[in-house]
Amino acid sequence: MMKHKDIWPFKEPVSKEDVPNYYDVIKDPIDMRKIEERIRGKFYKDREQFIKDIHKLFNNCRTYNQPDTLYYKCACSLDEFVKPLLQNLREKRHHDPDDEEVQAKTGLKKKIKKTK
Repeated sequence: MMKHKDIWPFKEPVSKEDVPNYYDVIKDPIDMRKIEERIRGKFYKDREQFIKDIHKLFNNCRTYNQPDTLYYKCACSLDEFVKPLLQNLREKRHHDPDDEEVQAKTGLKKKIKKTK
């Protein structure tokens, strides 16, 4: 995921200087840097929390941006790319997120606790 060509708008928080009203519209912002910090800090108690943050990333973008914008299109493209990866995490609870295949596809290397 982190190497996908459409990840660039989501790597860092939206700049208040560049987009002054973003935080008036989006009340619960998220970006990949924050998601990675949450992984490292063991914020996620289960995989569903992680998956919800990934969905929030794309939904925030689609809420703020119009469908004809590059940002909106990047959100849709990346969302489609990660759907099977997230579904795999959801369905195969025994599947270890430290597995090399998951690391290679998502670019995320810290373990998320398995749900019970």
